[in-house]
Amino acid sequence: DLAAGDEILTTNQDYPRMLATFDQRERREGIVVKKISIPVPAEDPAEVVRRFEAAVTRRTRIILMCHMINITGQILPVREVVAMARSRGIPVIVDGAHALAHFDFRSPIWNAITTAPASTSGSSRRTGPASCTCGGRRSPTSGPSWRRARR
Repeated sequence: DLAAGDEILTTNQDYPRMLATFDQRERREGIVVKKISIPVPAEDPAEVVRRFEAAVTRRTRIILMCHMINITGQILPVREVVAMARSRGIPVIVDGAHALAHFDFRSPIWNAITTAPASTSGSSRRTGPASCTCGGRRSPTSGPSWRRARR
């Protein structure tokens, strides 16, 4: 749940439909969409993480990022950004749809998480990666960051 003044942190190179969704909520609900710039090409993953980290404020509620930027093919350091965000209690939405075809997903980890049964907590919601992205799937190379602690 987002309230007026809450911030969504993303990049100016994120997928346009994702940006439009949050831009619409900004107009309707008064949330703040902060878009950071990432160098093209982003040759230093640590610099990308630093840019996300520098933009985090006490009002940051969600970070939205692509695993792979659809325009340039740039792969972003998801694992490192998620680790930084977790240390601050900020959830991360990873749009991984464009990365799926560019990684070998035939690993035991990928098979285990994509064939996991639905949650046993009584919810019919899947607990795997497909439930935490907007149309895409998380990469197992980014670690099990989709398993957020329940509040």
